[in-house]
Amino acid sequence: NIITVNSPGNYTIYVKDAYNCQPIMLNIVVPNLINAITPNGDGINDYIDYSALSNKRNLEFNVYNRYGNLVFKADKFNDYKWDGTSNGKKISTGNYWYTIKWNENTEKNTPITYSGWVIVKNRE
Repeated sequence: NIITVNSPGNYTIYVKDAYNCQPIMLNIVVPNLINAITPNGDGINDYIDYSALSNKRNLEFNVYNRYGNLVFKADKFNDYKWDGTSNGKKISTGNYWYTIKWNENTEKNTPITYSGWVIVKNRE
Protein backbone atom coordinates (compact mmCIF):
# COMPACT_ATOMS: atom_id res chain seq x y z
CA ASN A 1 0.00 0.00 0.00
CA ILE A 2 1.01 3.57 -0.58
CA ILE A 3 0.03 6.46 1.66
CA THR A 4 0.25 9.94 0.20
CA VAL A 5 0.66 12.80 2.66
CA ASN A 6 0.32 16.32 1.28
CA SER A 7 1.18 18.35 4.36
CA PRO A 8 3.27 18.03 7.51
CA GLY A 9 1.65 17.12 10.80
CA ASN A 10 0.57 14.27 13.06
CA TYR A 11 -1.23 11.32 11.47
CA THR A 12 -2.79 8.09 12.68
CA ILE A 13 -2.53 5.18 10.26
CA TYR A 14 -4.30 1.84 10.53
CA VAL A 15 -2.62 -1.16 8.89
CA LYS A 16 -4.50 -4.37 8.13
CA ASP A 17 -2.97 -7.51 6.61
CA ALA A 18 -4.27 -9.70 3.76
CA TYR A 19 -5.81 -12.15 6.26
CA ASN A 20 -8.18 -9.43 7.51
CA CYS A 21 -6.70 -9.46 11.00
CA GLN A 22 -7.33 -6.73 13.54
CA PRO A 23 -5.77 -3.44 12.29
CA ILE A 24 -2.65 -2.08 13.94
CA MET A 25 -2.67 1.63 14.77
CA LEU A 26 0.46 3.71 14.10
CA ASN A 27 0.94 7.36 15.04
CA ILE A 28 3.41 9.14 12.77
CA VAL A 29 4.71 12.68 12.40
CA VAL A 30 5.62 14.13 9.03
CA PRO A 31 8.05 16.97 9.79
CA ASN A 32 8.03 20.24 7.85
CA LEU A 33 11.45 20.08 6.22
CA ILE A 34 12.19 23.51 4.76
CA ASN A 35 15.26 24.79 2.94
CA ALA A 36 15.08 28.55 3.47
CA ILE A 37 14.32 31.04 6.21
CA THR A 38 14.23 34.82 6.14
CA PRO A 39 14.15 35.87 9.80
CA ASN A 40 13.12 39.49 9.22
CA GLY A 41 10.06 39.61 11.49
CA ASP A 42 7.42 39.68 8.74
CA GLY A 43 5.84 36.43 9.96
CA ILE A 44 6.72 34.53 6.78
CA ASN A 45 9.52 31.91 6.92
CA ASP A 46 11.00 33.58 10.02
CA TYR A 47 12.04 30.34 11.70
CA ILE A 48 12.26 26.57 11.53
CA ASP A 49 9.77 24.89 13.85
CA TYR A 50 10.10 21.24 14.91
CA SER A 51 8.00 21.54 18.07
CA ALA A 52 5.59 18.95 16.59
CA LEU A 53 8.33 16.38 17.30
CA SER A 54 8.79 17.38 20.95
CA ASN A 55 7.04 14.24 22.23
CA LYS A 56 9.59 11.97 20.52
CA ARG A 57 12.31 10.23 22.52
CA ASN A 58 15.85 11.64 22.38
CA LEU A 59 14.93 14.46 19.98
CA GLU A 60 17.95 16.34 18.62
CA PHE A 61 17.85 19.24 16.16
CA ASN A 62 21.23 20.81 15.43
CA VAL A 63 22.40 23.39 12.90
CA TYR A 64 26.00 23.65 11.66
CA ASN A 65 27.94 26.17 9.62
CA ARG A 66 29.95 25.28 6.51
CA TYR A 67 32.93 24.33 8.68
CA GLY A 68 30.90 21.82 10.68
CA ASN A 69 30.76 24.00 13.79
CA LEU A 70 27.55 23.85 15.81
CA VAL A 71 25.67 27.17 15.59
CA PHE A 72 22.37 26.08 17.18
CA LYS A 73 21.16 23.23 19.37
CA ALA A 74 17.41 22.90 19.88
CA ASP A 75 15.89 21.76 23.15
CA LYS A 76 12.67 22.06 25.15
CA PHE A 77 13.66 25.54 26.38
CA ASN A 78 13.62 26.99 22.84
CA ASP A 79 10.67 24.73 21.86
CA TYR A 80 12.72 23.16 19.05
CA LYS A 81 12.50 26.36 16.98
CA TRP A 82 15.37 28.17 15.28
CA ASP A 83 15.19 31.80 14.18
CA GLY A 84 18.52 32.16 12.40
CA THR A 85 20.48 33.22 15.46
CA SER A 86 23.43 31.81 17.34
CA ASN A 87 23.94 32.78 20.98
CA GLY A 88 21.32 35.51 20.55
CA LYS A 89 22.98 37.13 17.53
CA LYS A 90 21.89 36.96 13.89
CA ILE A 91 24.07 34.64 11.86
CA SER A 92 25.51 35.62 8.49
CA THR A 93 23.45 35.07 5.37
CA GLY A 94 24.48 31.76 3.86
CA ASN A 95 24.03 28.01 3.72
CA TYR A 96 23.81 25.93 6.88
CA TRP A 97 23.38 22.21 7.48
CA TYR A 98 21.13 20.48 9.98
CA THR A 99 20.41 17.10 11.49
CA ILE A 100 17.18 15.97 13.13
CA LYS A 101 17.24 12.71 15.08
CA TRP A 102 14.81 10.95 17.39
CA ASN A 103 13.59 7.54 18.47
CA GLU A 104 10.00 6.53 17.83
CA ASN A 105 7.80 5.99 20.87
CA THR A 106 7.37 2.29 20.17
CA GLU A 107 8.61 -0.97 21.64
CA LYS A 108 11.38 -1.12 19.03
CA ASN A 109 12.52 2.46 19.77
CA THR A 110 13.15 2.92 16.02
CA PRO A 111 15.77 5.60 15.27
CA ILE A 112 14.86 8.26 12.69
CA THR A 113 17.37 10.65 11.13
CA TYR A 114 16.95 13.51 8.67
CA SER A 115 19.74 15.76 7.44
CA GLY A 116 19.83 18.56 4.95
CA TRP A 117 20.65 22.17 4.31
CA VAL A 118 18.95 25.50 4.81
CA ILE A 119 19.60 28.93 3.34
CA VAL A 120 19.38 31.74 5.86
CA LYS A 121 18.81 35.20 4.42
CA ASN A 122 19.33 37.84 7.13
CA ARG A 123 18.71 41.42 6.13
CA GLU A 124 19.83 44.33 8.23
